[in-house]
Amino acid sequence: MGIDKPALIASLAEYDKSSLLIYLREVLDEMTEDQIENVFGELIYTESLYAMTPVEVIERIKVFYDDSIAGKYYAPFSINSKNYRRIPPETDAWFREISRWLDQSCKLAYAGESEAAAHGLAYCLELIDMMENGEDIVFAHEYGTWMINSKFDYKAIFEEVRDEV
Repeated sequence: MGIDKPALIASLAEYDKSSLLIYLREVLDEMTEDQIENVFGELIYTESLYAMTPVEVIERIKVFYDDSIAGKYYAPFSINSKNYRRIPPETDAWFREISRWLDQSCKLAYAGESEAAAHGLAYCLELIDMMENGEDIVFAHEYGTWMINSKFDYKAIFEEVRDEV
């Protein structure tokens, strides 16, 4: 038996703003960090991205690049027949992060910031190539570019901005 989502939404719609905030605090106390990241991560992250300059975006992508190379997102475990489908939280985090930086770089391209977009996409695409070539960037039995959740055709945009720079 599942939760009746339309009924839940209708019930929540009857609450005033302060009651909803109290309820939200209680919900957050019951959620794991991964659940909070999955539900609210994009919202929180997007707000801080709007305030970044193109230079700040590239600096953050460089930090992500360096962290990836240093193994921050690489979390190996002993794979067996019971856990071979497990994706470590670090691997999920890497794919969320690369997706955000790809999207942010593409947004820079659409804003006319071709040079910054080209640099950001170059860093991200290099990481993707290393991941696809089996370097110790992320760990899971099955992973690949299909786990990237970009809203843009980042490869095509990279070709365009690379030619402009």
